[in-house]
Order: sequence, then structure tokens, then C-alpha cells
Amino acid sequence: MILYLMRNFTYLLLSVVLMLLPTTAKAYKLSFMTEGILVNQVTLSGSADEGYTITTTGGDPYVYTTQFTPSGIPSECTLLSFDYQCSAEISELQLFFADPTTEARSIHQRNENTLKKTSEWTHYTVDLSAARQNFSWGGSAADRLRMDFGNAPGVVVKIKNLEIIDPRTVTGIDAVKESKAAVGVKAVEGGVEVATVSTQEVPVYSITGKLVASRKVEGNAVISLPRGVYVVKGTKVVVK
Repeated sequence: MILYLMRNFTYLLLSVVLMLLPTTAKAYKLSFMTEGILVNQVTLSGSADEGYTITTTGGDPYVYTTQFTPSGIPSECTLLSFDYQCSAEISELQLFFADPTTEARSIHQRNENTLKKTSEWTHYTVDLSAARQNFSWGGSAADRLRMDFGNAPGVVVKIKNLEIIDPRTVTGIDAVKESKAAVGVKAVEGGVEVATVSTQEVPVYSITGKLVASRKVEGNAVISLPRGVYVVKGTKVVVK
């Protein structure tokens, strides 16, 4: 009798947990303006579906996204997510939350949080939750995002899978799995174990999208991490 009650309780608890988990991932795809006054000191080609190639031509290169749909971005979507290649490190990635476009309505991604020089497709995320709340941004069709790519000409940035996603899911990060170089990830005591079939940079992100570690791996390696939840190459892992 006790065993029967325990089994039923376990099933009930599992059902409740599954009900609380998000069943559908939410993601809002962004598109860049490709011409006009909202594209400054860059040449830009491509599309949201195919990806973009951006070449900086001056000291103040930036691109605006198109305005949002009439209903804006879903409130659950607070994580900017994309994959990139870059011919040189960007000194600073600055994000403006327009309109209006003012310094006070922007955030700066510098040092370890900026775009690095890489010929491999590298995943990148920025937590926008504070900006959405502080600037009352993203819920209107008049809103848009401006991305400033440092201050140097001659830098080529390729971007694909540009989205703002729900951070409770990993759907917006799954594009990383399309990489030709397969990566296996699993949690181990004190970190994550990574297995690759070729040499590649393996970034580790917090669940909010902050880059917390990055290591070049060939074969097998363990990346030491404190306890927490991380995203490694599209895989969510829990380090205990």
C-alpha cells in the first residue's frame, strides 16, 4: 500500500513539473535595415533568413533593425541571441534601445563580452531583461534596436540567427548544433566535460547569456566551473 502511494505521488509530482515547464519556445526574429540613414558607415548585404555580412567603412559603424510588429516582442523574450564570425575583435559592441536613440538608453559590451576575432561560427548572447524594463522597450511597434560595431573601418562581421529569445528555453541557441564540428557536452563534478572531433573554441554561457568561460578544445577536456546552470554549444548543463 505504501509503495503504491509513493508511486502515485511520484507520477503526480512529475506531471506537475512537466506542466510548469515551458512547452513552446518563444523567439522573435530580427531583421536589419539594409539601406538609408539607419545604416551608417557600413556596407551590408544578406537577409534575416540567409544571414548578414557587415563591413565597417568608418569610425562610427552602426545598423538599425527594422521596427517591430504591431504587438511588439513577447514579454518573455529577453535574451539577444545570434551566431557570428568576425575578421577582427570589435573594441565595443554598443546596443541602443530606440526610439529615441540616446546614450542613456544604451548598454556597452566590452572586453570579454565583445565580439572576438573568429573564423568559426560562434554563439553570442546578451541579457536584455534590465533594458526592457528600464527603458520600457520592446513592446511597441515603434521600437527598434541599434547595434554599433566598434570604431574601426575594414572589419567584416557575419551574423546569422539574429533573434530575441525566451531564456527559459534553448531553442534560440540550438543553431549552434548545426556546426560541422560535433561537440559532446556533459556535466561532471566541478565543471563540464567537452568532447570535440576537431579543434574549436568552446564558449560557456550563464543561463542569462553572460560569457563566463571559453577554451580551445581538441579531443576531450574538462572546463572547471562553480555550481550553476550553463549553456555550452546549445546544451543546458547543471554543475553541482
